[in-house]
Amino acid sequence: MALAEHSRFVQRVRRRYAAELALLPAGLPDRALIDALIDALLATGRPLPAALRVARHLVLERLAVLDVEQRCPMADVTAAMTHLAEITLDRALAAARAELDEIHGAPQDEAGREIAFWVVGMGKLGARELNVSSDIDLIYVYDDDGQTQGPRPITAHEYFALLAKRLYALIGDVTDDGQVFRVDLALRPNGNSGPPVVSHGPQSTRRTTPSRRSVTRKSGSSVSMPEKSRAPTGSDARQTVRTPPDSSACG
Repeated sequence: MALAEHSRFVQRVRRRYAAELALLPAGLPDRALIDALIDALLATGRPLPAALRVARHLVLERLAVLDVEQRCPMADVTAAMTHLAEITLDRALAAARAELDEIHGAPQDEAGREIAFWVVGMGKLGARELNVSSDIDLIYVYDDDGQTQGPRPITAHEYFALLAKRLYALIGDVTDDGQVFRVDLALRPNGNSGPPVVSHGPQSTRRTTPSRRSVTRKSGSSVSMPEKSRAPTGSDARQTVRTPPDSSACG
């Protein structure tokens, strides 16, 4: 029988995070377990960036064991990695918005409505097929132009550009604990030569409507979007459509 302990990655995780391994309950990591794991890591006094990165190490160590020792189906591994990406993006987005709102206030349109913002997962993330070495392809979309209403007002575009930068730092920066995911924004309109965030509001010259399978995150909520669907607007943006419960064959 093959053993995961022969993996150098598993050996490193077990040496460095020996005290944290028990924070992830037995079985295949699902949304609830990963969410609880991050809470437990935060409770040890770690800041959010460190908690997200350590959570990734612990989830990958668990997936190595399930894959090597229990022959866990690939679909279960990719589902767990997709859950990890969604949960960490949710946490990072909520933290980044709270930080910016305290400085600049929340962005509002001309009618005084808060402007919606989406993190659109493309490629393997959108198809829910992330593997343990995948990066995440993202597009950042906000609903309309406007301005913040806080102590240091800025335009909505400036706000969301800062939000994109902060999200990258929380997810993509390499620290002493590594990174959560490599982030690729090249699939946005105009690729790497375009702005990091785009508007699909009525003043936009080009709407951003995902044409391939995607998953959209909105400030802690999620909307699963099939092919050729539109980005949600108005009341649609308030919907929360979660992935069906896992029916795992391993764990």
